[in-house]
Amino acid sequence: MVARRSDDGSFANAGDGALYRSTDGAERWTRIPLPQGVNGPNGLAIDPQDSGRLYLATWGRSIPQGAEDGGIYLSTDAGATWRPVLAQDQHVYDVTIDPHDSAVLYGAGFEASAWRSSDRGLTWRRIPGFDFKWGHRVIVDPRDPARIFLTTFGGSVWYGKAN
Repeated sequence: MVARRSDDGSFANAGDGALYRSTDGAERWTRIPLPQGVNGPNGLAIDPQDSGRLYLATWGRSIPQGAEDGGIYLSTDAGATWRPVLAQDQHVYDVTIDPHDSAVLYGAGFEASAWRSSDRGLTWRRIPGFDFKWGHRVIVDPRDPARIFLTTFGGSVWYGKAN
């Protein structure tokens, strides 16, 4: 993944981020099309039970009213097509699959929110108690899967209940 974005709010230009895949041990790379309107991919998670099921965390493009085309997208065909599954947070930095249960996902955003899905990304619920700006990454507690660590760009770590 090339994680960058064009700052002017445009997309489909040289300043966009990109997503690539290799099927031959990294000898050759093929570009995977980003979802329409997306220019800022940030994080990618691959379902360990289905390698064609991809979750893409994206940063929304700037528009006069705020941002658009950010959030989390789902592909069930290895990136050939995408559909948005979380749009409430337009600035999602990362998406994490729970290593104990691949149906459980987490998203960390910059809009003072963290998200949890228990149905493979079809519906999302905000995680209560986390209200810090600039969430970075969710890590499931290896000793207690009912709790998570959430790192922030401020250098802090929040620890709390996963749901």
